[in-house]
Amino acid sequence: MQSAISPALARVFLHVVYMQSPDELQRTSMLQWLSKKCGVNVSADLSHVAAEASGFVYADLSALVFHAIRYIVSEARSRISISKCVSFLHMSNCLTYQQYIC
Repeated sequence: MQSAISPALARVFLHVVYMQSPDELQRTSMLQWLSKKCGVNVSADLSHVAAEASGFVYADLSALVFHAIRYIVSEARSRISISKCVSFLHMSNCLTYQQYIC
């Protein structure tokens, strides 16, 4: 397996650990766990979101859920109550943004 770390830098470390990106099923499971941990209901099809998030790792998925929640809050500023339901549109917009900045 080829490393993204230069050989000179790799010599500084005692061990180099190679990890594969999670597959679609694992990403779906992580998205479900993250949304449950954050206390939000998700109306989006998380398996579809996970399929679109190919190559994402835990930190990316965590940021995706966080940004989707922030998106809900920013939408709701003009309303009295804040919906705690993340829709496919929220996830899709945030996913597109994250793929753009990476």
